[in-house]
Amino acid sequence: MIIDPNNLLEELNDYSIPIFTEFITKIQTELFFDIRINCVYDSLADSVALNKQDPRNPLYNFHEFGIAIDMNIIQDWQLPTERVYLKHDSIEDWESTGVPKLAESLGIRWGGLFKGYEDCVHFDLANKLGDNVYIVLNKLVILAKNTLGQDLTCKPLNKLDLTKL
Repeated sequence: MIIDPNNLLEELNDYSIPIFTEFITKIQTELFFDIRINCVYDSLADSVALNKQDPRNPLYNFHEFGIAIDMNIIQDWQLPTERVYLKHDSIEDWESTGVPKLAESLGIRWGGLFKGYEDCVHFDLANKLGDNVYIVLNKLVILAKNTLGQDLTCKPLNKLDLTKL
């Protein structure tokens, strides 16, 4: 079961939808977990506000471009003893679920491997778009500015045509 009451997956970039759909389907059918989608798209204005709260949050990130999701995985959601894997659960707990390894097999980058700011609920497609995440992010920003103009704070970056990268 996907718990996505606000249809957040629809906010993904069109490039991302089939990849994350396959990922989530495999989590459910091969690993037998359910999914709660927490975040898909953040505007640049949202990112600026998050950066002010915690400077470890980057001003540009893959959520802004619709190529990232944050999700919890849920074991035995119908039982009184359900287990929900959250952002600050240990890397080892997340790895024990098999979800990070499944992500890796599909070319999806897992936030649990971020250095200095582990974000276990985060999964993105940076690896599918290039070898270096900083170069990929820079290419996305350049594409956005060339497509939408210099002021990106109120623009829907999640609908860019990523085939132009």
